[in-house]
Amino acid sequence: KRSSALKEFNKIFVRDAPTKRILEKYNIFTELSADPTIIMKDHRIFKCKSFPKKFIGIQINNELFNFLSSEIDDEIIDINGNNDKAINKFSSNFSIEEYLLNLSKIKILITNRFHRILLTLIVNNCTSPIIAYEDSNKWKNKNSKLRDLYDSLGLNDFLVSNYQDIL
Repeated sequence: KRSSALKEFNKIFVRDAPTKRILEKYNIFTELSADPTIIMKDHRIFKCKSFPKKFIGIQINNELFNFLSSEIDDEIIDINGNNDKAINKFSSNFSIEEYLLNLSKIKILITNRFHRILLTLIVNNCTSPIIAYEDSNKWKNKNSKLRDLYDSLGLNDFLVSNYQDIL
Protein backbone atom coordinates (compact mmCIF):
# COMPACT_ATOMS: atom_id res chain seq x y z
CA LYS A 1 0.00 0.00 0.00
CA ARG A 2 2.82 2.45 0.88
CA SER A 3 4.86 1.58 -2.20
CA SER A 4 1.88 2.23 -4.49
CA ALA A 5 1.32 5.59 -2.77
CA LEU A 6 5.00 6.49 -3.26
CA LYS A 7 4.76 5.66 -6.98
CA GLU A 8 2.23 8.48 -7.37
CA PHE A 9 4.98 11.09 -6.80
CA ASN A 10 6.74 12.57 -9.82
CA LYS A 11 10.06 12.78 -8.01
CA ILE A 12 11.38 11.51 -4.68
CA PHE A 13 14.64 12.59 -3.06
CA VAL A 14 16.44 10.58 -0.38
CA ARG A 15 19.48 11.53 1.67
CA ASP A 16 21.41 8.25 1.65
CA ALA A 17 22.25 5.29 -0.59
CA PRO A 18 20.84 2.60 1.76
CA THR A 19 17.36 4.19 1.57
CA LYS A 20 17.72 4.52 -2.20
CA ARG A 21 18.55 0.79 -2.50
CA ILE A 22 15.59 -0.23 -0.32
CA LEU A 23 13.13 1.77 -2.44
CA GLU A 24 14.61 0.41 -5.69
CA LYS A 25 13.60 -3.09 -4.54
CA TYR A 26 10.00 -1.87 -4.90
CA ASN A 27 10.69 -0.23 -8.29
CA ILE A 28 10.62 3.22 -6.75
CA PHE A 29 13.44 5.24 -8.21
CA THR A 30 14.81 8.21 -6.32
CA GLU A 31 17.55 10.81 -6.49
CA LEU A 32 20.14 11.44 -3.81
CA SER A 33 20.17 14.87 -2.23
CA ALA A 34 21.95 16.51 0.67
CA ASP A 35 20.55 16.05 4.15
CA PRO A 36 18.62 19.20 5.18
CA THR A 37 21.07 19.63 8.06
CA ILE A 38 23.85 20.35 5.55
CA ILE A 39 21.67 22.68 3.50
CA MET A 40 21.09 24.82 6.62
CA LYS A 41 24.79 25.22 7.42
CA ASP A 42 24.73 28.95 6.63
CA HIS A 43 21.81 29.63 8.99
CA ARG A 44 22.61 32.00 11.87
CA ILE A 45 22.17 29.30 14.53
CA PHE A 46 25.29 27.56 13.19
CA LYS A 47 27.48 30.63 13.66
CA CYS A 48 29.03 29.57 16.97
CA LYS A 49 31.81 31.37 18.72
CA SER A 50 34.87 29.24 19.36
CA PHE A 51 35.59 28.47 22.99
CA PRO A 52 39.03 27.45 24.25
CA LYS A 53 37.76 24.65 26.50
CA LYS A 54 37.62 21.44 24.52
CA PHE A 55 36.32 18.04 25.58
CA ILE A 56 35.65 14.56 24.26
CA GLY A 57 31.97 14.08 23.53
CA ILE A 58 30.50 10.62 23.66
CA GLN A 59 27.01 9.71 22.50
CA ILE A 60 26.60 5.96 22.61
CA ASN A 61 25.11 3.37 24.92
CA ASN A 62 25.91 3.45 28.66
CA GLU A 63 28.04 0.28 28.60
CA LEU A 64 30.33 1.70 25.95
CA PHE A 65 30.39 5.11 27.63
CA ASN A 66 31.49 3.52 30.92
CA PHE A 67 34.22 1.49 29.20
CA LEU A 68 35.64 4.48 27.33
CA SER A 69 35.47 6.84 30.30
CA SER A 70 37.56 4.37 32.31
CA GLU A 71 40.16 4.17 29.51
CA ILE A 72 40.44 7.79 28.35
CA ASP A 73 42.33 10.31 30.46
CA ASP A 74 40.60 13.48 29.31
CA GLU A 75 37.43 15.41 30.08
CA ILE A 76 34.49 13.43 28.74
CA ILE A 77 30.94 14.70 28.33
CA ASP A 78 27.90 12.44 28.00
CA ILE A 79 26.06 14.01 25.09
CA ASN A 80 22.98 11.86 25.65
CA GLY A 81 22.81 13.30 29.15
CA ASN A 82 21.33 10.16 30.68
CA ASN A 83 24.27 8.18 32.08
CA ASP A 84 24.17 8.17 35.89
CA LYS A 85 27.93 7.53 36.11
CA ALA A 86 28.79 10.50 33.89
CA ILE A 87 30.09 13.49 35.82
CA ASN A 88 29.51 15.91 32.96
CA LYS A 89 26.35 15.78 30.84
CA PHE A 90 24.66 17.77 28.13
CA SER A 91 21.45 19.25 29.43
CA SER A 92 18.09 18.58 27.85
CA ASN A 93 17.24 22.18 28.75
CA PHE A 94 19.73 23.68 26.27
CA SER A 95 18.33 25.98 23.63
CA ILE A 96 19.31 25.11 20.06
CA GLU A 97 21.98 27.81 20.16
CA GLU A 98 23.41 26.53 23.48
CA TYR A 99 23.40 22.97 22.19
CA LEU A 100 25.30 23.91 19.03
CA LEU A 101 27.65 26.11 21.03
CA ASN A 102 28.54 23.13 23.20
CA LEU A 103 29.00 20.92 20.15
CA SER A 104 31.45 23.52 18.86
CA LYS A 105 33.67 22.82 21.90
CA ILE A 106 34.15 19.14 21.05
CA LYS A 107 37.76 18.04 20.62
CA ILE A 108 36.80 14.48 19.60
CA LEU A 109 33.31 13.06 19.12
CA ILE A 110 32.45 9.38 19.44
CA THR A 111 28.88 8.67 18.36
CA ASN A 112 26.52 6.37 16.54
CA ARG A 113 24.18 9.19 15.52
CA PHE A 114 24.03 10.43 11.92
CA HIS A 115 22.79 13.97 12.63
CA ARG A 116 25.16 14.48 15.56
CA ILE A 117 28.01 13.88 13.10
CA LEU A 118 26.59 16.38 10.60
CA LEU A 119 25.95 19.06 13.22
CA THR A 120 29.42 18.66 14.73
CA LEU A 121 31.07 18.84 11.31
CA ILE A 122 29.22 22.08 10.63
CA VAL A 123 29.87 23.88 13.93
CA ASN A 124 33.52 22.76 14.06
CA ASN A 125 34.23 23.53 10.41
CA CYS A 126 35.38 19.91 10.01
CA THR A 127 38.29 20.41 12.44
CA SER A 128 37.39 17.82 15.12
CA PRO A 129 37.83 14.09 14.52
CA ILE A 130 34.56 12.20 14.70
CA ILE A 131 34.63 8.47 15.34
CA ALA A 132 31.46 6.76 14.17
CA TYR A 133 30.53 3.63 16.08
CA GLU A 134 28.49 1.16 14.05
CA ASP A 135 27.17 -1.64 16.27
CA SER A 136 28.00 -4.87 14.40
CA ASN A 137 25.03 -6.64 16.03
CA LYS A 138 22.62 -4.06 14.61
CA TRP A 139 24.27 -3.55 11.21
CA LYS A 140 25.31 -7.08 10.21
CA ASN A 141 24.88 -6.32 6.49
CA LYS A 142 26.95 -3.11 6.73
CA ASN A 143 24.13 -1.08 5.20
CA SER A 144 23.96 1.87 7.59
CA LYS A 145 23.66 5.62 7.02
CA LEU A 146 26.90 6.09 8.97
CA ARG A 147 28.77 3.73 6.64
CA ASP A 148 27.30 5.48 3.60
CA LEU A 149 28.27 8.91 4.97
CA TYR A 150 31.82 7.84 5.86
CA ASP A 151 32.26 6.04 2.51
CA SER A 152 31.23 9.19 0.64
CA LEU A 153 33.57 11.39 2.73
CA GLY A 154 36.50 8.95 2.51
CA LEU A 155 36.59 8.59 6.31
CA ASN A 156 36.37 4.79 6.61
CA ASP A 157 39.30 4.74 9.05
CA PHE A 158 37.07 6.62 11.53
CA LEU A 159 34.20 4.10 11.33
CA VAL A 160 34.50 1.30 13.88
CA SER A 161 32.28 -1.64 14.77
CA ASN A 162 34.38 -2.86 17.70
CA TYR A 163 34.49 -0.32 20.51
CA GLN A 164 38.00 -1.40 21.51
CA ASP A 165 39.18 -0.10 18.13
CA ILE A 166 38.30 3.40 19.36
CA LEU A 167 41.27 3.35 21.71
